[in-house]
Amino acid sequence: MMLVAVFGLDANAQQKRVHTIGDSTMDGTYDVTSTDKRGWCMMLQSFLDKDQITVNNRGKAGASTKSFYKEAGYWPTLVTGGSNAMSAGDYLVIQFAHNDGKTYGVDGDELKEYYTSIGKTAEADATDYRGTTPFNTYKVYLRKFIEEAKAMGVKPIVVGAISRKYFTSDGKDITRSGRHDLGDSFDVIKDGQLLKNQKVPETDDTYDYTASAKAVAAEYDDVPFIDLTDLTAKLYVSYGDAYCTKYMFCSADKTHPAAMGATLIARTFAQAVKDQYESEQDEKKKAVLKGLADCVVLSNDITFSPTSGELGEAYIGMSVMKEFNLSAFGMTPADGELTISVTDGFELSTDKENWSNQEKVQYSGGNLITSVYVRTTIGKAGVATGTITASDGTNTKSLDLSVNGKDLTGGVEASCVWPLHTADINAVSETLTGSDVVLAGMTQYSNLATPETGDTFDKMVLFNIDGGTWPAGEMDEVSTRYVEFKITVPQGSVFNLNKITFNVAGWGGNSLCFKAYYATKPDFSDQVNIAERKNMVKKESVAFSIDAVKEVAGGESLYLRFYPWLNTGKDATGKYMALSDVTFHGYLNAGSTAIASIDADKARNAKVRYTLTGQRIASGGYRGIVIENGKKVLWK
Repeated sequence: MMLVAVFGLDANAQQKRVHTIGDSTMDGTYDVTSTDKRGWCMMLQSFLDKDQITVNNRGKAGASTKSFYKEAGYWPTLVTGGSNAMSAGDYLVIQFAHNDGKTYGVDGDELKEYYTSIGKTAEADATDYRGTTPFNTYKVYLRKFIEEAKAMGVKPIVVGAISRKYFTSDGKDITRSGRHDLGDSFDVIKDGQLLKNQKVPETDDTYDYTASAKAVAAEYDDVPFIDLTDLTAKLYVSYGDAYCTKYMFCSADKTHPAAMGATLIARTFAQAVKDQYESEQDEKKKAVLKGLADCVVLSNDITFSPTSGELGEAYIGMSVMKEFNLSAFGMTPADGELTISVTDGFELSTDKENWSNQEKVQYSGGNLITSVYVRTTIGKAGVATGTITASDGTNTKSLDLSVNGKDLTGGVEASCVWPLHTADINAVSETLTGSDVVLAGMTQYSNLATPETGDTFDKMVLFNIDGGTWPAGEMDEVSTRYVEFKITVPQGSVFNLNKITFNVAGWGGNSLCFKAYYATKPDFSDQVNIAERKNMVKKESVAFSIDAVKEVAGGESLYLRFYPWLNTGKDATGKYMALSDVTFHGYLNAGSTAIASIDADKARNAKVRYTLTGQRIASGGYRGIVIENGKKVLWK
């Protein structure tokens, strides 16, 4: 049975909030069932007193200063009102750089214009607009965040982006590029020519994003700068390359922290706030830092992150899972054992494979950082409660657990399917309105694909990047490149989503990567990450079946987006993402429009089988039931 993965920090209203904006190294939407990535701001609440201040983590994978400012689901939602908007007295932590350097120090819009002017259409189409120049447009957008936040009475703090795990050859430092300084290799448009792989001396910080961020903060007498770039570089060096690779970073990844790395970075930031407050000489900057430093908690005691034990909602019969990061520092004795237990029908695991009501975790060096997963299966409607407890025999910490069970009884089964087995990419549904597939930065390829291995061997539709050339060096999603599916719920009805399924494959090599999110808002400001894969095996289809819990009112819509990119060191062509059988499934309330019959020929042509209620139950070669001329017909 698939699990619902639940994320988030405490949602209770507090006097103050700290809003964190940035990229994937801060992001808090990662699906614990499919990736080991963790944004450091996911762990920040553990080091801030939740009774004084709460974290609104708005980090977005793939974001640069430019894209976060311009795109509707991000900065605009923080300044235009609503539950996520900033308020006077709040704090704003600003950390960008990882994606600002996507175009090697040239502004993405400027580079696109350059290629267009010389007739290189394919290169123009493949240009990533997110890129900024560290000495110009990067600063421009940082100033926009600062000034618009200050106008609302919000207190900005500029933070140097965490370093990448790029160790020097001797292992004693982090390289220049790892610290977001492109000075050893950058591109520039000069006198109407694009010059590549340029270099300036290390004493020249023109192409250093961290130095530029510090310079922007210095323009204001009340905007502190925290050099988390340097602090994290020193953190990595203190542990060494081998340890960082094994414990602190995601597998085969030098940019994104895993749970341990994210926890240590969050603690480093919290400590830096306190340290910098004590040493700050500027009175106005010191006052800003004091307000946040007063909320910092650096206890050595056992700590759970998130600090809330709410597991959200799930339907009867569904399992729900949540990840907790457990940490403790300066433990005595330095080497020992921690016992973790749960009660009242909850189970726990440290590897997501072996489950029980108690686990023992070894620690050494006086410090413990580990991930613990808690799950339960919903047996009835209503709130189920329990407790998770961690103890080393001397110190004990407990957290209340709860999950809200929902009953789908009385609803009428309904689904919408995009079969994608032919060149026709329209939706098939008699109960929900399925919109045409939306392609942004993508095109439908003329040929179809038939997988050679995997979960399905039906034909699949191929999608290619606009222009056909995938750019080198992408490590994460591109916010303007996606394939989108949308359903609209009939007026007067309520649709309870309970499952999203689809088949996906990579074509033309083993470098395809993707993320999938669903949302109810067209700007995806409420997106939920449900799937992620890197380096998919070519021509191998993978079937995803994701349990989901979402109530959508009549007239409202539900969206699903796939964001593809390639993990490649050079520009590539002939690469595709293949999709088929994209399905939303759930239940309409009992008062909804009756489900109409399914057209048998339409279903056969789509190679999709339906039950009486329109639910797809199999594809290709299996028997199913449809309504044909008002009668049940068994067919294959």
